[in-house]
Amino acid sequence: MSTVIRNNQDTIYIDRKKLDELKILAQKDPNKRARICLHKDDGEMIQEMIIAFCKDSYVRPHRHIDKSESYHIIEGRIEIIFFNDNGIEIDKVVLSDKIDEHPFLFRISNSAWHTVVPKSDFVIIHEVTKGPFNKNSSEFADWES
Repeated sequence: MSTVIRNNQDTIYIDRKKLDELKILAQKDPNKRARICLHKDDGEMIQEMIIAFCKDSYVRPHRHIDKSESYHIIEGRIEIIFFNDNGIEIDKVVLSDKIDEHPFLFRISNSAWHTVVPKSDFVIIHEVTKGPFNKNSSEFADWES
């Protein structure tokens, strides 16, 4: 599991300093990513996170059962790759903070297999998903480890 900073405040602010600290934590993390939870509790119905990925972070292909998920790019460039049930790539999209070149927002409302691949030295996203958090609501592809 990647480094997680838990929020215990009713109001939380994210500034450049917090993003820089998050990038440092991601560099030190074995999975090369770190997150700040904006929600206070895993039981909340909306789960919001700021996540930093290093370029060499690997996210195993997975899908979410009965959940939507959205990413809003804060910094960098990331590729989202979609797969069929046999692990064959069927689509991909690049998200970027360069909004003249690529989309900057992504939302998925089905249980499609997908992964994210950082394309810049660091990527920082704002992720929103349906809660409550349940580790069994994500399924990892058995065709990829």
